[in-house]
Amino acid sequence: MPQSRRLTAIIEREGDGYVSLCPELDIASQGDSLEEARANLIEALTLFFETADASEVAQRLHSDLFVTQVEVPVRPVERGIGAYDSGRTDVSERAEELLREAARDKVSLPLVRSKDPGKLNLTNAEIEDLLT
Repeated sequence: MPQSRRLTAIIEREGDGYVSLCPELDIASQGDSLEEARANLIEALTLFFETADASEVAQRLHSDLFVTQVEVPVRPVERGIGAYDSGRTDVSERAEELLREAARDKVSLPLVRSKDPGKLNLTNAEIEDLLT
């Protein structure tokens, strides 16, 4: 009879599907449904144990894994990202990073001048498009 090992599976909705992760081995999979993501992760883990040698399993296995919840303070955010100014949203750090990436990759993005010359402003829809 084959041995079995109990591992952690973290499954998260991402877009129209689900992503599954086994943090003990850092192995991930995905699926269109929660059940499919779970089954695909089991398959990926099974294949890993079938093909990996003992040293690779030992190297990847994180046996001291603790799953808990934490509570952290967060600032309230209205719809969209950042603070509002006449229907415009100041660009957040993430949006600024996306803008830098777009500039590096020579992708054109619609920008709107800000009252503050140190900031760029985008509409809420433009920022949501950038972040998706």
